[in-house]
Amino acid sequence: MANITITQLPTASALTGSELVPVVQSGVTVQTTTGAISGAGALNYPFLTVGSTSGLTQARYLTANTGLSLTDNGAGTTLRINMTGAAASLNGASTGFVVKDGASTVVNRSITVGSGMTVANGDGVSANPVIGLSQLLQNISSTTAVGLLTVNGTTVTATTIVGTADQISVTTGNGVGGSPTIGIASNPLVPGTGGIVIPAGTTGQRGASTLGNIRYNSTTGLFEGYNGAWTAFASGSGVTSIATGTGLTGGPITSTGTISIDVTGVTAATYGSSLVVPVIAVNAQGQITSATNTTINAVTLTTGTISTTPSGSTDIANKSYVDTIAQGLDTKASVVAGTTVNITLSGTQTIDGIVLVSGDRVLVKNQTASADNGLYLCAAGAWTRTTDMDTWAEVPGAYVFVETGSTLADTGWVCTSNAGGTIGVTAITWAQFSGAGSGVSSITFGSTGLTPATATTGAVTVAGTLAVANGGTGQASTLTQYGVVYGSTTTAMASTAAGTTTTVLHGNASGAPSFGAVSLTADISGTLPVANGGTNITSYAIGDLIYASTTGILSKLADVATGNALISGGVGVAPSYGKIALTTHVSGTLPVANGGTGLTAGTSGGILAYTATGTLASSALLAANALMIGGGAGVAPSTTTTGTGVVTALGVNTGTAGAFVVNGGALGTPSSGTVTNLTGTASININGTVGATTPTTGAFTTVTATTGIFGGTF
Repeated sequence: MANITITQLPTASALTGSELVPVVQSGVTVQTTTGAISGAGALNYPFLTVGSTSGLTQARYLTANTGLSLTDNGAGTTLRINMTGAAASLNGASTGFVVKDGASTVVNRSITVGSGMTVANGDGVSANPVIGLSQLLQNISSTTAVGLLTVNGTTVTATTIVGTADQISVTTGNGVGGSPTIGIASNPLVPGTGGIVIPAGTTGQRGASTLGNIRYNSTTGLFEGYNGAWTAFASGSGVTSIATGTGLTGGPITSTGTISIDVTGVTAATYGSSLVVPVIAVNAQGQITSATNTTINAVTLTTGTISTTPSGSTDIANKSYVDTIAQGLDTKASVVAGTTVNITLSGTQTIDGIVLVSGDRVLVKNQTASADNGLYLCAAGAWTRTTDMDTWAEVPGAYVFVETGSTLADTGWVCTSNAGGTIGVTAITWAQFSGAGSGVSSITFGSTGLTPATATTGAVTVAGTLAVANGGTGQASTLTQYGVVYGSTTTAMASTAAGTTTTVLHGNASGAPSFGAVSLTADISGTLPVANGGTNITSYAIGDLIYASTTGILSKLADVATGNALISGGVGVAPSYGKIALTTHVSGTLPVANGGTGLTAGTSGGILAYTATGTLASSALLAANALMIGGGAGVAPSTTTTGTGVVTALGVNTGTAGAFVVNGGALGTPSSGTVTNLTGTASININGTVGATTPTTGAFTTVTATTGIFGGTF
């Protein structure tokens, strides 16, 4: 049967039925039916699948985002879309408010309220939730009353706190103007019939010394009160009789009566004048029993005080005035108070704790502008200088005594300004001349470690241990002589033991420093060994070489002529100096014998070769693809060029000893003939034409030329 092609077959009708048809599937011939083939056309229509399905190129497939999933119930059935996670939980929740309480769950919630509040429709199903106040809170919110409120069930009324008359007082009882204040009424009437208990305690437990304070003293067993001093009340039934003693008349008195001073022998009169002084006798009760006058005819008094300043030439002068004149002081009338800070020189004011009134004399000594210092009269308006110190002549040496004040009471001040100034222009300065009274009354010491012998006199000495903070050492005991003082703590010092001439001080980061011996093979004053950081050399010169002569000793190698170089030493051998043997100085051309080339320059692209013993030379520039040919002893090498990969000129004649042997290809002349196959072990020298028409293993079948063939077996 002749072969026919597919195109030569008749056209088939519609494919139906179950006739078998061979097909090639994946390189294998298999059978199918015409009906199956006819149904394959459905693959050209789009399908809807769950996920991607290979082979259905026109198909579409379903995917699901968060909250949904897909279920394939199998061929011929359904695809189901399902809710998952929070969506499924929301679908299953009941009516009302819903709250997401997890990544994939929701729960129902409703609004609730606490006490005093109400809520309607808390789950929001039938209407919006409504939150309101309870009836009580509504009544409180709607009341128009102000102040304190009273609650009775759900009824709210205004209330005011009141006190019992003559017992309790109440202010701001309704709380409107402030918090209510409850106290005891003025002049209270204490109700009851039993009694009132007042404070009781020992004498040492007495409260504030306030007028009218009453208490029971458990130490004395008496009631007592304070009327300027603590005084006990009378015990028992009280005083029954008052008798009159010496100098008194009218007693005894048992209920009421009058006590009078008894009459003495003194005549009622005026005693003393500018010419006479009274002579008075007084008894033990302080009564004047006699009084007479005596004429003043001489000053015979040995005691007494004269407070006035003398003005006349015959006036009596007191010691203070005399001392002032002797010291060159110009004593001024005393002042009521003195300033301690800069003040405004106008208006009545309080200075150094003293409330001044108009007319009071004041020492002003602390003004910012010191020319304004001086003695002033206090006034409601501007102050004026006192008449005893309102010109500059009254300023130098002025002395004034301060009568009162918190800090300056009983102190004396002297003006140190010199003559020749101008009031209101030149500075007026004051210095304290005397302390309170006749001297220092007390000295107050803080924590500086000082103690006076007494409050007013005696030397001031160090008390106890003077701390480091006060410039001391903080050391209670005596420091060690010749020891080193160091900080033992941040607040105290201590001393080490004394060192010797062979010890040094060693520090200690966590403790006290101490002295210790230095371990030296030789004394520090001699040669310090290597083991102690020394060189063991007493002296050396500039340029000397220091080297280790032994494991523990250093030595020196003296410098020699300039230009020498250190060559070497060795184990147990000292190094030495010597010159480096150079044929030519290194700065010129270094010979081959010394590791150089002997050339000052070479040819770029050339090669180096020995031209003589110990001498190198550079060849000429090598051309591209050139080969180097040796020149022999004493002759420089030369180069030759090549053709296209074939040597065209040889230094050895062809066919002579040392010539090239070629297996295939052409070499010089003759250039005809081709050897296609050579076997055997003998050498062949070809100088002519050799040919063969049919290759035969082992021998030539045809030789067209007989010359130039020798050796071997054919």
